[in-house]
Amino acid sequence: MYDSGDNGWQGGRYEVRNSTSLGTANEGTLVARGTLHHGSVGFDWMCLEDGCFELFVGGSDANSEIGFE
Repeated sequence: MYDSGDNGWQGGRYEVRNSTSLGTANEGTLVARGTLHHGSVGFDWMCLEDGCFELFVGGSDANSEIGFE
């Protein structure tokens, strides 16, 4: 997780959902969520079972500063 403003994601977050449909956004069971609370770089580790997942990143007052890989 990255933040070019060096001040965390300012309310932004990521969410990982177990997707049951490849055509519908924001459906399925929430598997993980997190944020970058402060600074410019952060890491979260997770092990996911085999399957299809959907990743959402955003919701910040400054989405243009958010980076995620």
